[in-house]
Amino acid sequence: MKIFVSSTYLDLEKYRAEAKKAIEESGNEFVGMETFQSHTHEPTEFCPERVEECDAFVLLVAYRYGDRPKGEEISITQLEYEHALKTKSPVRVYLTDDEFSCPPKLTDENRERINEFRSVLSKKHTCSYFSTPVGLHDR
Repeated sequence: MKIFVSSTYLDLEKYRAEAKKAIEESGNEFVGMETFQSHTHEPTEFCPERVEECDAFVLLVAYRYGDRPKGEEISITQLEYEHALKTKSPVRVYLTDDEFSCPPKLTDENRERINEFRSVLSKKHTCSYFSTPVGLHDR
């Protein structure tokens, strides 16, 4: 089974590594930005295509909304998530809990967009929560 992992990168790099480890230990294939090759398509085309190639979608969210391509209203992370919903992929959402610690330079100064996104996720899904990379692996 191919599992797409979506998140912002700089703040969740160690967490993505734990997700990758857990996915591979379970005999599944990890698909994420770390595995992408150089590509001629824009991320708004390329990323949804990668989501469609997978059997399940895992979303990790902390306190960074993520990059928004020029002219786009939503981040690449949210675009991937919305595409997974549109294609009816099974979606698992993992949100950071109150114990999560991250350097301020790796979180959004203005948290309006990320708080809105987190709120939508917590209303639409039964979410799991994590604060450490190992805690995520154990989920």
